[in-house]
Order: sequence, then C-alpha cells, then structure tokens
Amino acid sequence: MRIFYESDHFTNEIRERAIERKIIRIYKRNQILAFQTANRDYGLNATVVRYLVDGIGEVYRVGKNGHLRFRTNSPKKDHDQCSFDNAWISPEGDIYPTYYQGHIHRADGLQEEGIMPTDVSNPVVWLQEHGWISITENHLLLFGYADITREQIATLKEMVIKNGTLTMDISTDEVPSSPEELEALLLKHNERMCAYRRAKVEDSKPTRVGFRDGD
Repeated sequence: MRIFYESDHFTNEIRERAIERKIIRIYKRNQILAFQTANRDYGLNATVVRYLVDGIGEVYRVGKNGHLRFRTNSPKKDHDQCSFDNAWISPEGDIYPTYYQGHIHRADGLQEEGIMPTDVSNPVVWLQEHGWISITENHLLLFGYADITREQIATLKEMVIKNGTLTMDISTDEVPSSPEELEALLLKHNERMCAYRRAKVEDSKPTRVGFRDGD
C-alpha cells in the first residue's frame, strides 16, 4: 500500500477572485440567485457558494481545458488536513487522501498529474468506471462498475485495523466488526455485482421469435 498526497500546486493555476467576489456579492442580495448563477455560469454547487461566503475556500481555473475548480484554503503542504477518512483508493490499493468533500478536487488533480487522459470531461466518473473506490468520512462508497481488487481489499483491511471501523456504504450502513468480516462483505459485494452485470447482458440480448412450420 502506497500513499500519494496531493501535489503542492497545479500547473497553470489562476485564482479567480473576480468570480468569487461576484458570487459573494449576489449571495448578499439573494441567496437562491447566487446558487443558480454559480451553477449555471460556473458549474459550482451550493456547498461551494457557502464555503466562499464563509471564507474557507477558493476558486481556481486550472489546466488546458480551463475548468473551474474549488478547494479549501487550508495549507496544501499540511498533510494533517488530509486523512484516510476521506480518500480515493486505486485498483492497485494505493491511497490518495483528500479532505472532506474534496474528492472532486482531488480527481481533477489526478487528471492534471496524468492519471487519466486530458480529454476526460468528468474525472470523478472516469475514476469510478475504472475501478477506483471512494472513502468519505470513513464510509466506503461502492460504485459497482468493477470488482473490488485484492489489493484494495488489503488496503481497506489495514484501514479497519488503524481506524477501528469502516462503514461499507451510506445506503446500507454495514459495519464490519473485523478485517476478516470486511473482506467477506467485499467479496459478497463482488458476487452481487457480477450477477447484476450478467443479468444486464442477458436482458440486452434480442428475444428470439419462434415460427411454426408453414408460417
């Protein structure tokens, strides 16, 4: 298991102070309008708007595609701001820590670092579809696009040993009492997903229509 903390900076990073000021100015007059403007014009959600107003985040335009990205303004070199309670885990079992609600930002950073192609429009979906799994506030989020690998299982078992607990999924809230029980639950999840994918393949097959002789 390897741990990859976030790079100290992105290339071509530009602070978008004018956008921050505009959103905050609108928010002071009309909160709903600020949410709508931020989402429609800049692709920023309501949580980002509240963070900007509270002064605990910043908006940047990063990389060749010019996408806007948001991050908290805590020191990037302070790895205590990151924890294994919030992280991406690669199919190889490597941990990419982030902060609370920082998964989108970290996914953007992974694209900037060359983990995925530069023309990927949604880095989060790309990670999910390529077998990465997400830990949010010590909850393991399972997306079902690919089986959980043995390397990921080994990493998650180690996290249970360190943290004492790990909730399997926000929707089911299965809490394994030991690393061994966690492994059993993850293998069971793989079996369920395999059966689900097989069923989808069967459903997609064309239905054969039989004809009687002479028809």
